[in-house]
Amino acid sequence: MTKRIVGKDYKKIFDDILGKKIKRMKRKLIWLLIISFMIINTSCVRKKPVTEYVFTYAENHPKDYPTTLGAFEFARLVEEKSNGENSNRGSIRR
Repeated sequence: MTKRIVGKDYKKIFDDILGKKIKRMKRKLIWLLIISFMIINTSCVRKKPVTEYVFTYAENHPKDYPTTLGAFEFARLVEEKSNGENSNRGSIRR
């Protein structure tokens, strides 16, 4: 025969079951909050803006003057080092 549940025993069993359910619900809620915070935090990542440098140079000397030759060499080196990405935004006249 099965044991009958009466009075205090019923209350104790009910409290145990309810307590376990509440603990499980709290645990699930905490995990839900942690996961939602992680999703929100990682989805709002901003990309850093790319810094762009623009160099300008003006020269009024003849083409064979040393500073003019240095400017042409600098322009050539910039184009070489940047793989042509920054090449000739303006015009280089020789």
